[in-house]
Amino acid sequence: MAEYKYTFKTTEHMARAVARDAAISYKTASEVCRFIRGKTVVRARAELERVTQLKLAIPHVRYNSGISHQPGCPSGSYPVNCALTFIALLDSVTANAQSKGLATGKLRIIHTCAHKAAHPLKGGRLRGRAMKRAHVEVAVDESVAPVSPKFSRRAARSAGKKKTNTSGVADTTSNAASSTSKAHTVRSAGAAV
Repeated sequence: MAEYKYTFKTTEHMARAVARDAAISYKTASEVCRFIRGKTVVRARAELERVTQLKLAIPHVRYNSGISHQPGCPSGSYPVNCALTFIALLDSVTANAQSKGLATGKLRIIHTCAHKAAHPLKGGRLRGRAMKRAHVEVAVDESVAPVSPKFSRRAARSAGKKKTNTSGVADTTSNAASSTSKAHTVRSAGAAV
Protein backbone atom coordinates (compact mmCIF):
# COMPACT_ATOMS: atom_id res chain seq x y z
CA MET A 1 0.00 0.00 0.00
CA ALA A 2 1.34 3.44 -0.89
CA GLU A 3 2.18 5.94 1.83
CA TYR A 4 -0.46 8.64 2.29
CA LYS A 5 0.70 12.18 1.50
CA TYR A 6 -0.84 14.74 3.83
CA THR A 7 -1.75 18.14 2.41
CA PHE A 8 -0.66 19.83 5.64
CA LYS A 9 2.86 19.97 7.09
CA THR A 10 2.99 19.44 10.84
CA THR A 11 5.55 20.40 13.46
CA GLU A 12 6.48 18.66 16.68
CA HIS A 13 3.62 20.34 18.61
CA MET A 14 0.97 19.01 16.23
CA ALA A 15 -0.68 15.66 15.62
CA ARG A 16 -2.59 14.35 12.63
CA ALA A 17 -4.72 11.43 11.52
CA VAL A 18 -6.39 10.27 8.33
CA ALA A 19 -9.37 8.09 7.45
CA ARG A 20 -8.81 6.52 4.05
CA ASP A 21 -11.63 5.22 1.88
CA ALA A 22 -14.27 6.08 4.46
CA ALA A 23 -17.77 5.06 3.38
CA ILE A 24 -19.11 8.61 3.47
CA SER A 25 -20.04 11.16 0.86
CA TYR A 26 -17.30 13.62 -0.12
CA LYS A 27 -19.76 16.52 -0.18
CA THR A 28 -21.13 15.77 3.28
CA ALA A 29 -17.62 15.22 4.63
CA SER A 30 -16.49 18.62 3.33
CA GLU A 31 -19.44 20.29 5.09
CA VAL A 32 -18.59 18.53 8.37
CA CYS A 33 -14.95 19.59 7.94
CA ARG A 34 -16.07 23.19 7.60
CA PHE A 35 -18.28 22.76 10.68
CA ILE A 36 -15.54 21.49 13.04
CA ARG A 37 -12.55 23.48 11.75
CA GLY A 38 -11.12 25.85 14.38
CA LYS A 39 -12.92 24.23 17.32
CA THR A 40 -11.39 22.32 20.19
CA VAL A 41 -11.44 18.53 19.90
CA VAL A 42 -13.64 18.24 22.99
CA ARG A 43 -16.23 20.70 21.64
CA ALA A 44 -16.20 19.23 18.13
CA ARG A 45 -16.70 15.70 19.50
CA ALA A 46 -19.58 16.86 21.72
CA GLU A 47 -21.30 18.61 18.81
CA LEU A 48 -20.87 15.58 16.54
CA GLU A 49 -22.43 13.39 19.23
CA ARG A 50 -25.41 15.78 19.25
CA VAL A 51 -25.61 15.31 15.46
CA THR A 52 -25.84 11.53 15.92
CA GLN A 53 -28.72 12.08 18.37
CA LEU A 54 -30.47 14.32 15.77
CA LYS A 55 -30.33 17.34 18.08
CA LEU A 56 -27.92 19.52 16.08
CA ALA A 57 -27.93 20.03 12.31
CA ILE A 58 -24.77 20.49 10.22
CA PRO A 59 -25.20 23.62 8.08
CA HIS A 60 -24.63 23.06 4.35
CA VAL A 61 -22.87 26.07 2.89
CA ARG A 62 -21.57 24.90 -0.47
CA TYR A 63 -23.38 21.69 -1.38
CA ASN A 64 -26.89 22.77 -0.41
CA SER A 65 -28.96 22.04 -3.51
CA GLY A 66 -32.08 20.21 -2.40
CA ILE A 67 -31.17 20.38 1.30
CA SER A 68 -34.08 21.48 3.47
CA HIS A 69 -33.82 24.03 6.25
CA GLN A 70 -33.34 22.84 9.82
CA PRO A 71 -33.67 24.58 13.19
CA GLY A 72 -30.76 26.99 13.53
CA CYS A 73 -29.54 26.93 9.92
CA PRO A 74 -31.05 27.83 6.55
CA SER A 75 -30.03 24.52 4.92
CA GLY A 76 -28.71 21.60 6.92
CA SER A 77 -28.93 17.91 7.67
CA TYR A 78 -28.10 15.27 10.26
CA PRO A 79 -25.33 13.14 8.66
CA VAL A 80 -25.16 10.41 11.31
CA ASN A 81 -22.81 8.05 9.44
CA CYS A 82 -20.42 10.90 8.63
CA ALA A 83 -20.51 12.15 12.23
CA LEU A 84 -19.64 8.68 13.54
CA THR A 85 -16.68 8.51 11.15
CA PHE A 86 -15.45 11.91 12.32
CA ILE A 87 -15.82 10.94 15.99
CA ALA A 88 -13.60 7.90 15.38
CA LEU A 89 -11.12 10.13 13.53
CA LEU A 90 -11.04 12.64 16.40
CA ASP A 91 -10.41 9.78 18.85
CA SER A 92 -7.53 8.64 16.64
CA VAL A 93 -5.93 12.08 16.42
CA THR A 94 -6.31 12.50 20.19
CA ALA A 95 -4.49 9.19 20.75
CA ASN A 96 -1.76 10.30 18.31
CA ALA A 97 -1.37 13.57 20.22
CA GLN A 98 -1.19 11.73 23.52
CA SER A 99 1.54 9.45 22.21
CA LYS A 100 3.52 12.54 21.16
CA GLY A 101 3.19 13.94 24.69
CA LEU A 102 0.76 16.78 23.91
CA ALA A 103 -1.85 17.97 26.40
CA THR A 104 -5.08 16.45 25.09
CA GLY A 105 -7.29 18.96 26.90
CA LYS A 106 -5.95 21.89 24.86
CA LEU A 107 -6.08 20.41 21.36
CA ARG A 108 -7.57 22.62 18.66
CA ILE A 109 -8.42 21.50 15.13
CA ILE A 110 -6.25 23.62 12.85
CA HIS A 111 -6.69 21.69 9.61
CA THR A 112 -9.32 19.34 8.26
CA CYS A 113 -10.19 18.48 4.69
CA ALA A 114 -11.88 15.81 2.61
CA HIS A 115 -10.76 14.37 -0.73
CA LYS A 116 -12.60 12.20 -3.21
CA ALA A 117 -11.57 8.55 -3.07
CA ALA A 118 -12.00 5.72 -5.55
CA HIS A 119 -15.57 4.67 -6.37
CA PRO A 120 -15.74 0.87 -6.38
CA LEU A 121 -18.85 -0.65 -7.91
CA LYS A 122 -21.49 -2.28 -5.77
CA GLY A 123 -22.54 -5.88 -6.29
CA GLY A 124 -25.75 -7.84 -5.96
CA ARG A 125 -29.05 -6.17 -6.74
CA LEU A 126 -27.36 -2.76 -6.96
CA ARG A 127 -24.67 -4.05 -9.35
CA GLY A 128 -22.92 -1.33 -11.30
CA ARG A 129 -23.72 1.56 -8.95
CA ALA A 130 -20.64 3.44 -7.68
CA MET A 131 -20.07 3.65 -3.92
CA LYS A 132 -19.43 6.94 -2.19
CA ARG A 133 -15.96 7.11 -0.65
CA ALA A 134 -13.80 9.90 0.80
CA HIS A 135 -10.39 10.41 2.40
CA VAL A 136 -10.56 12.70 5.45
CA GLU A 137 -7.58 14.17 7.28
CA VAL A 138 -7.41 16.11 10.55
CA ALA A 139 -4.51 17.99 12.16
CA VAL A 140 -4.59 19.37 15.70
CA ASP A 141 -2.36 21.75 17.60
CA GLU A 142 -1.78 22.41 21.26
CA SER A 143 -3.05 25.98 21.69
CA VAL A 144 -4.25 28.26 24.45
CA ALA A 145 -6.44 30.82 22.67
CA PRO A 146 -8.45 30.49 19.46
CA VAL A 147 -7.08 32.34 16.46
CA SER A 148 -9.47 33.12 13.65
CA PRO A 149 -7.74 33.38 10.27
CA LYS A 150 -9.91 36.33 9.18
CA PHE A 151 -9.28 38.20 12.44
CA SER A 152 -5.52 37.72 12.29
CA ARG A 153 -5.35 38.97 8.69
CA ARG A 154 -7.53 41.96 9.51
CA ALA A 155 -5.47 42.79 12.59
CA ALA A 156 -2.24 42.53 10.62
CA ARG A 157 -3.56 44.86 7.92
CA SER A 158 -4.81 47.47 10.39
CA ALA A 159 -1.56 47.36 12.39
CA GLY A 160 0.47 48.02 9.24
CA LYS A 161 -1.57 51.06 8.18
CA LYS A 162 -1.09 54.52 9.68
CA LYS A 163 -3.65 57.28 9.82
CA THR A 164 -3.15 59.79 7.03
CA ASN A 165 -4.88 63.10 6.51
CA THR A 166 -5.88 64.47 3.10
CA SER A 167 -2.40 65.84 2.36
CA GLY A 168 -0.89 62.35 2.69
CA VAL A 169 1.18 63.15 5.81
CA ALA A 170 0.97 60.64 8.64
CA ASP A 171 -1.00 61.93 11.62
CA THR A 172 0.90 61.15 14.80
CA THR A 173 -0.76 63.70 17.08
CA SER A 174 -4.27 62.54 17.72
CA ASN A 175 -4.30 64.40 21.07
CA ALA A 176 -3.91 67.75 19.31
CA ALA A 177 -7.08 67.19 17.30
CA SER A 178 -9.09 66.22 20.37
CA SER A 179 -7.83 69.22 22.37
CA THR A 180 -8.82 71.67 19.59
CA SER A 181 -12.30 70.17 19.41
CA LYS A 182 -12.68 70.58 23.18
CA ALA A 183 -11.58 74.21 22.94
CA HIS A 184 -14.07 74.82 20.13
CA THR A 185 -16.95 73.46 22.19
CA VAL A 186 -15.96 75.59 25.18
CA ARG A 187 -15.83 78.77 23.05
CA SER A 188 -19.19 78.04 21.44
CA ALA A 189 -20.74 77.31 24.83
CA GLY A 190 -19.30 80.58 26.23
CA ALA A 191 -20.60 82.57 23.26
CA ALA A 192 -24.10 81.23 23.76
CA VAL A 193 -24.22 82.36 27.42
